[in-house]
This record gives sequence, C-alpha cells and structure tokens, in this order.
Amino acid sequence: MSGEPTAFPLICAPNIPPTNSKEKLGDHNLLSAAGIAIEATTTAEGVKIVVDATKLKIPETLFEGTKEDLVRITLECVRMTANLTKVAKYSLEMKASSEFLESAKAVKEAFETHDKKAPFVLHPAEQ
Repeated sequence: MSGEPTAFPLICAPNIPPTNSKEKLGDHNLLSAAGIAIEATTTAEGVKIVVDATKLKIPETLFEGTKEDLVRITLECVRMTANLTKVAKYSLEMKASSEFLESAKAVKEAFETHDKKAPFVLHPAEQ
C-alpha cells in the first residue's frame, strides 16, 4: 500500500500480466483499459481527487456495462482506497467529455451523498 495521495492514481494503473506467450496481452485493469485516470494531491482541506473520464470508452472484451457503471466502479474504488489509507477528508472533481459530463456528475453527486462506510456499488458476484 503506497499511502495517500499516491494510492489513488494506482486505481487506474495499467496491469499487463507477464507472460512467455507469443500473443500480446492487453491491460487487465478494467478502469485503465476504459481510459479513466485519477490524480490526487494533498491540500490543507484533505486530499483532492480528480477523476478524468474524458477518454472513457467501454472495453468490450472486459466489460458489458455502461459508462455510468464504470464511473460508479471508479468511485467505489476511491471509497475503498480512502478507507484503507485512512484518508478521512477528500474532495472529488469529475472531468468528462461534454456529452457525458452531466451523467458523470450525477453519479458523482449520488456518491457524495452516499454513506462512505457502505459500498457504493456491489460486484456482480456479491449481488
């Protein structure tokens, strides 16, 4: 665990497993493959987290949901990372393409009013 705020960008770090295969493997991190990036900086008020979904695309070989679902998953990862690293105060900024910005902000607003002790979204196997 890297600690705050560097732990947050790792949520979207590419994960290409090592292999001796002759076939090239792709990114196994869903959020990275979807084009989501996270920046985090420490401020006087806590940690400022910027979720950048401007390049968001659905990686069809890894995921069968919507762009909104990917944002929900990202925010759940932020919630879990904040809890694991004991970051009590953080703010969120959402960046997205103009055609997706309102949807992304709606998901962010739902997240911000959600109880951070409870999961924001459940893994399909847990439903």
